[in-house]
Amino acid sequence: MLTQMTDVIPGALAFACFVLMIFFPQGVLEGARNGLGLWANILTPSLLPFFIISEILIRAGWLDRFGRWLSPLMRPLFRLPGDAGFVLLMGYTTGFPMGAVLTRRLYEEGRLTRKEAAILVAFTNNASPLFILAALASGMLREPALGGWIALCHYGANLLYGVCLTRFSRGAPGASADTYRSAPSSAAPSRNRFSAGLVITESIRAGVQNTIQLGGYIVFFASVIQLLNQTHIFAALAACLNPVLPASLAGRGISQGILSGLLEMTSGLSGITAASLPRHTQMKLVLGLLGFSGVSIQAQVSGMLSDSGIPLTPYFLGRLFQPLLSIALFQILSPLIPLS
Repeated sequence: MLTQMTDVIPGALAFACFVLMIFFPQGVLEGARNGLGLWANILTPSLLPFFIISEILIRAGWLDRFGRWLSPLMRPLFRLPGDAGFVLLMGYTTGFPMGAVLTRRLYEEGRLTRKEAAILVAFTNNASPLFILAALASGMLREPALGGWIALCHYGANLLYGVCLTRFSRGAPGASADTYRSAPSSAAPSRNRFSAGLVITESIRAGVQNTIQLGGYIVFFASVIQLLNQTHIFAALAACLNPVLPASLAGRGISQGILSGLLEMTSGLSGITAASLPRHTQMKLVLGLLGFSGVSIQAQVSGMLSDSGIPLTPYFLGRLFQPLLSIALFQILSPLIPLS
């Protein structure tokens, strides 16, 4: 019965969305334009160069160097091989879904076991520093001084989740490596096989392919969000959420911002930061949405790994635990944070 429901529900939702798109084509068009603009003007310039340079580094054999340099950090803290440190470095400096893309790459080359890959994905997909410092702190909150504190709580919570995951998950991550490690892909790069020109060409091709796939998710979810707004479905769901919220938040547009953020993080953050709320409350909601990251980004990460065989349960559990951990860190640090 449960299997039948999991088969029917996604199809029913897709059909309902299809019907709404027929009756409200203008909303779909407007949402798609917004998503395409976000992808073309912000995400592609900020992510594509990192996709390409990471591919070049891997194909040029620098992954082994990173592995040797970062192994003293990764083994004691996360019980992961040094190669995973490259994913950690790129994931935390570039933002999602870079962690998922690189984890899959290392897993397909046989550098990570199945369990190691699942753990690594769970705590290396975050908001980028550029988004937190520039878009969120300076742009939405209009308090650049808060950017560093938000980043500290956001990244600290994800790292803490990674440490806890390696300690409390069943068995050591490296156990039964021969059983769970993927066979090296036939397409795995070799320094001796490629010339410098071919390395760059293949890296650009892989980077563009990942960027286009990411753009498809963004355009689709932007269209769905605009459709839900135009049909007043969001407003109806927000009215149902209001009785559950504390009295200080109900009836102030917060419920609609939370619902938007659960589906697409950026639009939810925009609504929360625009609301007239005490800064302390606003920061908790912001950190909660950042940690959850929205269904749109979760779909992007899972889409990048859908046919890889890497388990996604630790990642999805992290989207529930990271908001709690980041809010707890904020509570501990709040006496030091200059809240206006």
